[in-house]
Amino acid sequence: MTPFARGSRQRYARGMVTLDTRFNGVEASLNDLQSGIEAGSRTVVSLRKDAVRADRLLSTSLRTAHAAGTLVRHARELQACLRDQREAMRELRHTMNALRLEMKAMTGTTRAQD
Repeated sequence: MTPFARGSRQRYARGMVTLDTRFNGVEASLNDLQSGIEAGSRTVVSLRKDAVRADRLLSTSLRTAHAAGTLVRHARELQACLRDQREAMRELRHTMNALRLEMKAMTGTTRAQD
């Protein structure tokens, strides 16, 4: 095997390790996003239940205040979930962009070797 061919294989192997790392990062970001969406979904369900309960309790001001407080708490939890999802999407976009650039660089290197 010529030194050039051996060097090409080593560069290719290093590129695959980097791609594998990138794909693992994308997969982790997707898992984080999925878990955040599930948490947000559970919060929406709780929010809906509390809204229905608050609607039923409008006649009693003390109970309404408690239900409204719970409703506000769930709304804040939903906002926190949405902030987390926004950050997860930013991170996923960043990872995908880095992967795209790396794939372009590898494609350019492969073409240059031909």
